[in-house]
Amino acid sequence: MHPVASHHAYRPVLLIFFILASCSPTYLNKEKNDPRAPLEERAVNADPQTESFLEPVLALAADEQPRARVALSRPLSNNGYFVGLAISGGGSRSANFAAACMFQLQRLGLLQKVQCISAVSGGAMTATYYCSAPDSLWNPQTVQEKLTHPFETDLIVDMLLPWNLVGLGLGTVNRTDAMADGFATVLFDRGGRRLTFGDLRTDRPRLLINCTDMQTGRPFIFDNSDFDQINSDLSRYPLANAVAASSAIPAMLDPVTLRDYSTTFRQYAHLVDGGVCDNLGVQTLVNSYAAETQSANNPYPSGAVLVIIDAGVPINSRLGSEADLGGMENLLAGLNLSSAVLLNRASSATLSEILVLNSMGSYTVAELRDMIIKLHRDHYVKVKDRAGRPVHVVHLSLSQVGELSTMTFGDSVNSIRTQYDLEPEDAFNLYRAADILFARRFDALLKPLIGELNGGVVNKTTAP
Repeated sequence: MHPVASHHAYRPVLLIFFILASCSPTYLNKEKNDPRAPLEERAVNADPQTESFLEPVLALAADEQPRARVALSRPLSNNGYFVGLAISGGGSRSANFAAACMFQLQRLGLLQKVQCISAVSGGAMTATYYCSAPDSLWNPQTVQEKLTHPFETDLIVDMLLPWNLVGLGLGTVNRTDAMADGFATVLFDRGGRRLTFGDLRTDRPRLLINCTDMQTGRPFIFDNSDFDQINSDLSRYPLANAVAASSAIPAMLDPVTLRDYSTTFRQYAHLVDGGVCDNLGVQTLVNSYAAETQSANNPYPSGAVLVIIDAGVPINSRLGSEADLGGMENLLAGLNLSSAVLLNRASSATLSEILVLNSMGSYTVAELRDMIIKLHRDHYVKVKDRAGRPVHVVHLSLSQVGELSTMTFGDSVNSIRTQYDLEPEDAFNLYRAADILFARRFDALLKPLIGELNGGVVNKTTAP
């Protein structure tokens, strides 16, 4: 029997331990500067692959522009356009759907033009793998094999070992660290060495992994800025642990703890799932673009192309075949329903909010309403940013597959649960879903846009 098919039997036992057990904090981040060094003499994290261009802030006011941090030397490209990719959370469902869409974008020649990827949770698995894997390991067969690995089953089996059960009760075993070990072994290991942010490929997009800070409730990004804030060296931090932090569902997995080396006093940052703040990862992408275009040498006078891969699904329709829900199944179904509804509402609100807060001020309320309706109906909209530059928003949503194929197939992909195990048939259907989306909608939509990026006539409006 495939290990994925058998793990449901003992998941209730593990859930009890997950809820009751608490773990002592562990942290792997390293100090960047000697805390005795004057602030003005301290080195900063300056790797272009992890630069968000954002100054660290506790929270942005609703009408506040993100503040630019530093202007790195970046060549103009893509005919003056910023091309960004946001990848949503959703466990292995998101990881595989994202990979399927990225191979389609690569076929069209658009993935090669992406300059920045902002990812959350399961989407961070794929984004980080793409930004670190050699060309020989970025191909459909290898990626399908790696991203369908039963990470959750491995974790459950590992946690049910007698010594780990005792450790869970005593708080000496950390579930998220164990999940990170699985990610490292399968995805982020080269010759027995765990990859770090210093191993990111310089010829791949900038990578921004999104988490949520449990204390402040604000996003925490694995970027130069937030690591400077805690005087920590991002280049030495393991990629697998950052992905695990972005995937750490509150109450189910332990937060990932970072030591704050900026102070003598014992202070820590506790990170959980980035989907708590923004399950699409798109706000970080928009903030990065907005901050970078504030510079005097704005590298993107033509505007932006924002592609969002959204693996969110409405509900778990597989419950229709159950005559009666047992106590634990009822609990799990309730958790799944609550999280799905909340995340879908939040994602919808995020897309709408981005259009309202980042669009040109001369738009009327009616025009903004029409743009929001168009984005949710057509999954594409072209707007103008605050400086009048065109911004193309492309929404690759798994939930739209039903309207482009059959309702039966749409229900089958919408019933894939948010977890870190995936049945082979579900994985196949996710790749088929991406085929359908591109063949029936996005090939025709994206080809003219790619031509524009390749040097077509564009509006060269520059910021005032």
